[in-house]
Amino acid sequence: MQKMQLNLRGLASRFARRLYSPPGIFLRELLQNAYDAIQLRKLRDASCAGQIHVTLDAGHGSISITDDGEGMSRTMIEEYLATLGSSGTGEMRAVLGSMGNSGPPLHGRFGIGLLSAFAVADRVDVHTCYMGAEETWHWMCGSEGDYVLKAGSRTAAGTVVTVTLNPAYADLLEEETVERMIREHADFLPVPIFLEQRGPINTMRYPWETTGAAALLPCDGTIAEFIERHYREPSKCIIPIHICELHTHGFLFIADPATPDLSRKSRVDLYQERMLLRRNVTDLLPQSARLRGMLECGYLHPNAARDDALRDEHWDKLREALSATIQDGRLDMDSRPNH
Repeated sequence: MQKMQLNLRGLASRFARRLYSPPGIFLRELLQNAYDAIQLRKLRDASCAGQIHVTLDAGHGSISITDDGEGMSRTMIEEYLATLGSSGTGEMRAVLGSMGNSGPPLHGRFGIGLLSAFAVADRVDVHTCYMGAEETWHWMCGSEGDYVLKAGSRTAAGTVVTVTLNPAYADLLEEETVERMIREHADFLPVPIFLEQRGPINTMRYPWETTGAAALLPCDGTIAEFIERHYREPSKCIIPIHICELHTHGFLFIADPATPDLSRKSRVDLYQERMLLRRNVTDLLPQSARLRGMLECGYLHPNAARDDALRDEHWDKLREALSATIQDGRLDMDSRPNH
């Protein structure tokens, strides 16, 4: 009896296209990886500047994401880049725990995120230097899954990921498109992101913060101005959301009923660890009011593609807590004297 043969050639690109269907998602994933690397380096090197640079090369059809994070050793490359489905996040958290340090929030490091690039790439190059190491590395992989690892030329700690796009995705090299994607997914990351030497182009803080360190503001004119600018509609009233036990913060507002809108559903933009998880979610808020808003939800479990949250017991618990908070907020506002 003959055994079935398994041909893995091309599996990376096919799997990536199924998991990461919107082609621009690879940029979100690589920005997450860069941010994680910076956070990990800052644990050991407080002088780390922490910057991300995105550069475009129309002539070679490529986009590069550069960070000054901790970089990768050869062992890390072989484990996280050359093994389909490996991310390293769990392993790194275990290491940090053994050091008595819970560490920074990690989005999902290296391997899984890099896989998303193969949804749009003909080739991916990684130039990296691990902090404190003398050796540097250049990892090259084509869409068929064949890779080469050789000595690199990078001298400073950090990583450069260069994605050479398939010609079908040439529109992803337009500067305006890339800037829009960065703002869409990573506007609130607390590290500066530069595009073609311009920037920072990201805000780096939520509208309810005074700094990137989660210092909550009262819902005052700052948030009202953000609502008009971001949602392009005036707010009737603002409800601050601060549910510490569920790691959920943000704001909701009742839209002005005079504002024309085809949809009367309540909807909210969900973020996790400062990255967009899902926009215009309609099944988390009560539909009794025309609610809009933005929530940072560390409590929810993201799905495999990290573009939505699982509808599980965490989701149900948060939905109940939000309903109670919204009710309390509206009662409080209704009880205020008119001026």
